[in-house]
Amino acid sequence: MVRTGRVLLALVLCGGLLLALAPAASAAGDTCINLGGFTFVGRLVREPARGLCTTWTGFVPQGCENASDAYTSGNLCGSSNNQTVHGNLTSSCDDGLTVVVDNFTYTKATGEGSGVRYVLTGGFHFPVSATKIKPPCARIPIPIPAAVESGGGLARPAP
Repeated sequence: MVRTGRVLLALVLCGGLLLALAPAASAAGDTCINLGGFTFVGRLVREPARGLCTTWTGFVPQGCENASDAYTSGNLCGSSNNQTVHGNLTSSCDDGLTVVVDNFTYTKATGEGSGVRYVLTGGFHFPVSATKIKPPCARIPIPIPAAVESGGGLARPAP
């Protein structure tokens, strides 16, 4: 009986590890926001209620100069009148050099808004549009770090 219990426990733990390591896609519990032409995916992030903030952890598919994924963290806060959401997201690339901060606001009614992107490593900033993508987010693969060689990146203004 003890041995059977240990075998079952080992199978459950191994199965959980495989699920945790398996590539997945953005899910219904995710929040996606388009900022300046890039889709930011907040893993298991919910839009905040009136006067509350929520922590953002996520990624931007192919958000870096070498087209690798940018990783993001920050927060979203609901306004006291429950009409807008303000966000502050910091993104970094695997080059160890590129750091970008996006400050934005969108209205809950339309999902539309605007903000400013600050490229800390370049010392410049520019305006960006902000659009909440209606759920569910597109099935964007969740990155398990891998680089794809091509151009573009968060540090460049949208054309």
